[in-house]
Amino acid sequence: SVSAQKDSSKNFNDTATLQSVYVTAFGSSAKWKDAPAAIAVINKTQLQRFDNKTLVPVLNTVAGVRMEERSPGSYRLSIRGSLLRSPFGIRNIKVYWNDIPLTDAGGNTYLNLIDINELSSIEIIKGPASSMYGANTQGALLLHSRLPFEEGKNNIDAGVTGGSFGLFD
Repeated sequence: SVSAQKDSSKNFNDTATLQSVYVTAFGSSAKWKDAPAAIAVINKTQLQRFDNKTLVPVLNTVAGVRMEERSPGSYRLSIRGSLLRSPFGIRNIKVYWNDIPLTDAGGNTYLNLIDINELSSIEIIKGPASSMYGANTQGALLLHSRLPFEEGKNNIDAGVTGGSFGLFD
């Protein structure tokens, strides 16, 4: 007879130990599973999966996040519908780079200043938990880059990019 059950005579061990993921969204490190919020973590490998010219395809892989580039350097970013009343730019979202606010006092954020090649990870805090970063906030985007002069590490990064229509970096 054919059985749909596992053969009990064989020892199946399909578990694996994964590396811990820590978030720093609340001022101190916490394990991702223990954080009392909807948080997405994008690591360096995920950042390098797409074109290194823009964050649009990277951020669009996260549920509840929608990013568009209307014209070169002009971005729209929405976390959980934050653009419903103001359908342009980046509204009600606080952006930090290495704990330095990139969002100015008027609520404007200039994401075209960010070099995606310098980022080591991104944390996206969605919903009410992001109010730690300011009142009336729909979300927060925490950009982390490696520090250029870490103790005991010397490195140089160089790159060239070329393409159609005169693209050259």
